[in-house]
Amino acid sequence: PFSRHSNKQKPFHPDIFTLRLESDLVAKLDKVTTLYKVTIAEFLFACWQTLLWRMTGQSDIVVNTIYAGRKYDELHETLGLLARSLPVHCHFQDNFKFKEILLSIASTLSSHEKWQEYFICEEHEDYDNSSLSLPISFEFSRWSNQFVSREVSFSLEKQHVCFERFQLKLNCVLQQGAFATEFHYNSEIISLESIQYLAEQFQTLVTSALNNPEALVGELTIMSDRQLQ
Repeated sequence: PFSRHSNKQKPFHPDIFTLRLESDLVAKLDKVTTLYKVTIAEFLFACWQTLLWRMTGQSDIVVNTIYAGRKYDELHETLGLLARSLPVHCHFQDNFKFKEILLSIASTLSSHEKWQEYFICEEHEDYDNSSLSLPISFEFSRWSNQFVSREVSFSLEKQHVCFERFQLKLNCVLQQGAFATEFHYNSEIISLESIQYLAEQFQTLVTSALNNPEALVGELTIMSDRQLQ
């Protein structure tokens, strides 16, 4: 389901499948990310790239990461789309520990965050490639629990933005201490059944990585008990 196609070969029909992370995983995420001094977004991104490596067998994984483009205070209230995606490369080997992948990705994402406005896709080897016309992407969203204006309060129930084509995108949403994993996919390329299977594998891998961050990436569990039956 992860083969690459050009835009001319296949139309783009985005769809979404949502799976909420189990509540006990949220507490473990806070504990482990604090221990390794990384963010929750960096941990989940490392899990996403690890799963893609396990699924494809390719030693070099490139995932487009969405940046809001509003890191300066004067841009916070600016109208219009400023977000852009930057390719993040990670190299895998069987003898790498998950902790090593996590810290490497954390360093890369920090650098991308700092220099995001200077990125020019035409000059980037990973980006300037027709095989990436429908890329695999990642996004982390943190929604405010509640918005208050005078005597009126409201909370965000759902948000959907699609500003570029993709083959597959994982959006991890944190709100009120709960996590939802949104798997956005091109239904012309990937079936709903494949996405449901992948979503279950992602949650299984996150659980395995939280239980043993020192494990080799090739030894992390990706098959749930139900899938093994």
